[in-house]
This record gives sequence, structure tokens and C-alpha cells, in this order.
Amino acid sequence: MQFAREGYEILDRKREVLTNELVRVAHEAEGLQQEVWKLMTPAYRALEMAQLTLGSDHVEWAALAANKTVDVHLKFRGIMGLPYRHRSQR
Repeated sequence: MQFAREGYEILDRKREVLTNELVRVAHEAEGLQQEVWKLMTPAYRALEMAQLTLGSDHVEWAALAANKTVDVHLKFRGIMGLPYRHRSQR
């Protein structure tokens, strides 16, 4: 019975740590999402102006001519022995 109690306490502490980490990551994601929207708003306005000025076809051809890629790297780390994947962008 003592072994079962100790196991339960360990699992309960892990649950608390994981819950706290999840909340922290959610807050971080929310902040990043707001930052993305701040950056995207002027880009959407510029795209809108380009479409009005040049027409959708010219804008589409210009977009197809642009050669831009985004590298996404995954970082793995552990939290209390459980794997956790963190994505970063370069």
C-alpha cells in the first residue's frame, strides 16, 4: 500500500509539472500568435494594394517568381522523463 501511495504522489507531481508547462507553452504561443498577426496585418494590406494596382494575375505571377523558403527545426527535450517537442523557425 505504501508503494502505491508513493507511486500516486510521484504521478501527481508529474501531472502538476506537466500542467504548468502546458500553461506556460500556451501563453508563449498566444504571445507569438499576436506578434504574427501584428506582422501579417501590414503584409495583407500591401497585398491588397498590389492586387488593386496590378491585378490579381500579376500579383500571382510575382508570388510564383519569388523563391523563398522557411526552415523549421524541431528540438526535443524532456520534462520529468517525458519527451517534449519544441519547434523553432529560422
